[in-house]
Amino acid sequence: MRENTGNESSVQNRFTAYLMSAVKHKRINYMDKKRRIKEYENGSPDMLLKSCTDFQEEYHRYLIERSPWSYDAVSDVDELVKALDETKLIKSILGLKKRDQDILIARVFQEKEFAAIGRELGITEKQAEMAYYYIIRKIRKELEGRKYE
Repeated sequence: MRENTGNESSVQNRFTAYLMSAVKHKRINYMDKKRRIKEYENGSPDMLLKSCTDFQEEYHRYLIERSPWSYDAVSDVDELVKALDETKLIKSILGLKKRDQDILIARVFQEKEFAAIGRELGITEKQAEMAYYYIIRKIRKELEGRKYE
């Protein structure tokens, strides 16, 4: 049998220390993982106190907070944000004149007739109808990327 020289003993000691450290860290990670799984399966006390919310509801609340809409004409802003979920559409509507935005909101969201819209804005029914269809064409062009055609 060979006797351990000083150099071989040093290498063996370093390897043993490395191995002990690796085993220790593996054991800690294993116990941590086991604890997390147990918490997930049983539910932690903090999680039991939290109420579950619908992701869509939270997303729409977030959009409402970030939305620059400040219309008195729109009775339900939440309904508006749900319908205008796409930011590109919102940006194109915000790019419209105030009068055009009022016409669009009155027709689409409040479902008013063109005659009622005309009376509110002091224009004829036909002018309100033509303005509405002009706005729709303008928005479509902008969404298609043909802004200045």
